[in-house]
Amino acid sequence: MMIMLSGAKGCDSQQPSNKNELPVVKTTSQAWSGGAAGSGRGMYYTIYLIMNNTDDYTFDSLWVQGKRFAVTRKPSNSPMDTVVLSVTDATNRFPQKADSSGTIQTPDTINFPIETSGEGVLGYHYKGSQEYYVIKNWIKLKPIFYP
Repeated sequence: MMIMLSGAKGCDSQQPSNKNELPVVKTTSQAWSGGAAGSGRGMYYTIYLIMNNTDDYTFDSLWVQGKRFAVTRKPSNSPMDTVVLSVTDATNRFPQKADSSGTIQTPDTINFPIETSGEGVLGYHYKGSQEYYVIKNWIKLKPIFYP
């Protein structure tokens, strides 16, 4: 009897405790680099959620490493159970140019929209209400070196 009760409890733990809590399965980051001169380098960020594709959730922004990015929802072969969000951070695609005074402009650092010690923050709307999900850490995948 104890085994059956503990097994049922384990199954329920994968469901979010609140309706608007995100069921994030994993978050990955993967460095990439182009092979040709000037082709750039950067980072791919991917967020996997176990949930139905629904209009209740709208994903808009990802804050990571002092930058804010628009989030893209990848098309899914199985629209009933998985949502995959992605962001591509591309840098040094084109050489930086100096302004008229000879100074190279660097973009300002953008702070997280909420106070956290996590490595990223996902901004989304749940039924019209602004919410944030803190990404504690990224699973770092093997870098990609394009030819």
